[in-house]
Amino acid sequence: MIPSVSVSSLLTAFALLVFSANDSAVAIIEFIALREGASYEDTMQRMNGMAAGLGATHTEFTNPHGLHELGHKTTPYDLYLIFEACINSSLIKTGIFIL
Repeated sequence: MIPSVSVSSLLTAFALLVFSANDSAVAIIEFIALREGASYEDTMQRMNGMAAGLGATHTEFTNPHGLHELGHKTTPYDLYLIFEACINSSLIKTGIFIL
């Protein structure tokens, strides 16, 4: 991403989902953290809690983009559960994605 350029949350989400734009994943987490007055780490823990709530109990995210990092782990089945929740989301089905 280019500093000081405004990009919509929809475009950022599409960049992440379609082009695997890792900087978009970081931007989304930082935006959510800022909006909620939380730290990056707290927001990552929330992401882990959401994954566990989907039944992805063998997943521990240490970053939002999924690149290798010590302690970052998941399983194919957990990824399936997370993916299934995404594609079944009414926000994704209707093409509306607002952070």
